[in-house]
Amino acid sequence: MDLEIDIENELAILWQKIYNSILQFIMDKGLTDTPIELQNCCIKSLLVTSDGTIYLTDHNGTKDFVENFEDIVLYEVYQSLQNIKQVK
Repeated sequence: MDLEIDIENELAILWQKIYNSILQFIMDKGLTDTPIELQNCCIKSLLVTSDGTIYLTDHNGTKDFVENFEDIVLYEVYQSLQNIKQVK
């Protein structure tokens, strides 16, 4: 069996899908430009601007573009939003 997987490409696709899902969730809820506090997450809050930029703020108060955090952080933010969706 000769199966080649371009792992970097597959991870980039996954990252983009998760980014887009976060954008869609926030925009559908009308929460753009509103800080969202996250529970049980390595990130304190996220902010999605009306132009589709995602900013994260960690528990130390550092705010930066989501792209400047490790990929696992975006995945954890996504999971935290999934928990919010299930509660509401």
